[in-house]
Amino acid sequence: MNDLDVEPKLSRKTVTLHCILLFIFSMLLFLTFNYDIEIIKIDARWALFVRYMFIDGINYFPTIFNHPYPDYPVVFTLLSYWIASVIHTVNMFAITLPTSIMAAITVVFTYLIGLFHSRKQALYAVIILLFSVKFFECARTPNPDFFVAAVTTIAFYFTYRSILNRSKTFLWIVPICFIIGFCFRGPIGLVVPAGAICLTFLFSRRIKSFFIIGILAVLLLALGILATYLIAYLQAGPKFAENVIFAQALGRFGDTSPFYYYFLASFGSYAISYPAAILAIIFFNKKFINKYEVDSEFHMLKYLFIWFIIIFIGLSIPGSKQDRYLLASIPALALMSSFFFNEKYISNWLHKLIVRFLNFILFYMPIILFIALWIGYIVVSLLKIKIDYPILVPAVSLIVLSVFAYTVVRILKLRNNQLMKLLIGLLSFFILMVTFLQPLNIQHESSIKFVNAVQKIRKNNRPIVFFRLGPDGDDLKYLVNIKKLFVPICLNNPEEIAKYNKPYIVIVKSSKFALIPKQIRDRIHILVKGKLGHVDCMAVQFD
Repeated sequence: MNDLDVEPKLSRKTVTLHCILLFIFSMLLFLTFNYDIEIIKIDARWALFVRYMFIDGINYFPTIFNHPYPDYPVVFTLLSYWIASVIHTVNMFAITLPTSIMAAITVVFTYLIGLFHSRKQALYAVIILLFSVKFFECARTPNPDFFVAAVTTIAFYFTYRSILNRSKTFLWIVPICFIIGFCFRGPIGLVVPAGAICLTFLFSRRIKSFFIIGILAVLLLALGILATYLIAYLQAGPKFAENVIFAQALGRFGDTSPFYYYFLASFGSYAISYPAAILAIIFFNKKFINKYEVDSEFHMLKYLFIWFIIIFIGLSIPGSKQDRYLLASIPALALMSSFFFNEKYISNWLHKLIVRFLNFILFYMPIILFIALWIGYIVVSLLKIKIDYPILVPAVSLIVLSVFAYTVVRILKLRNNQLMKLLIGLLSFFILMVTFLQPLNIQHESSIKFVNAVQKIRKNNRPIVFFRLGPDGDDLKYLVNIKKLFVPICLNNPEEIAKYNKPYIVIVKSSKFALIPKQIRDRIHILVKGKLGHVDCMAVQFD
């Protein structure tokens, strides 16, 4: 069996065309209204990495405040640096484009994996993947974890292809994926895809392939860690080399979040793919453990479950947990979910009831969201909440989508078409995220007004001191919004503030102002109040 035998009507040329169109469609979703918006939150760090690369030059690790940063390899920053060099500015587009490209590649290979089953199943999986909240959100921000997601999906595609074909022709691509993952994300970038692929070979009883790939992964990991240590040593000495190994590997085993965190949090952060995949596991539970031949419709399910569960369990062991670490498992969840939504496989009356309810929500989602937006607007107005509520663009867009979708469904008689319902839901979700939630988030996390106000009174580049705001924290939100960078002075001890009389400007959290001793506070004159991100701050000086 070759990878197109399950869809004999699709030629290789047609599949290639589908992949190109999917890539373009995904890029449009990820980059629309994302060119020159304000850089907020952790994105500020990535922008500063690029700006410091223009100042300090290219090195093995990104630098910030003229010091190397241990948490990430330099490769991701380097791509953003090259893009910024071409467009002559460091903006959201420059630091996000590498992520968006890898996210689009992940979408394409998810489609190709789905084609092993059927074209319909592949399209279901793609729409569900794009519909996943954190997947879509992260694809529009600088995020090297998407390189791990992409190489894991690519490696699984060639692994599963080798299982179906009983051939090892393309397995040489798998270790290359491991190397790319390590280059962009360090040890976790190799361990995640290696774990998924090795377990896939083990459960498919390809014991020889399991040992070959497993041993190769261990060797590559050992060589990668050794090379990372030596490179860090060459750049900044033994102390920094130790910090790199701790930050990228050992430091993740701190006690911060419980083991079950991902299994509960993903119901929200990775809806709809995670909840739908859990429902698929419940309703198709026997399909995951029964033996199926390679030409069976359910042969793929077991391996998708292995892919998903090994990443969830493996990443639940370290104490350090971030939702974005799970991105490599989301294609598997989307592919599992595609079985749940396919009415061909409805197993009982409860399954049928849930699918029909979800279909109703998906089909009428533009109207549901339109009504919800206006209810929110009325509530905000009545309560006199001081936010700039972006109602016009999303409301008009949802009405246009609703009219267009209804017209297309009516003309083409697609009322019962599952794919159309998922697509309507996806486009409604896209409008909500891009025209409503993203502007609200930027408004909530914006620092630009406060920074501009401080810069106006900061004549002759007066030095700035940050109290309880850094280093490598909220101070970055200030620096990313000014043209001329400086190395900030960051204090934690309230007694030390007295040393920084005029001309120093001290920026302090409003909630921490009371920590400053009264005899020092009495000498303070407040210059500006505002926000760094969502944190209330004030700029002060000693009279």
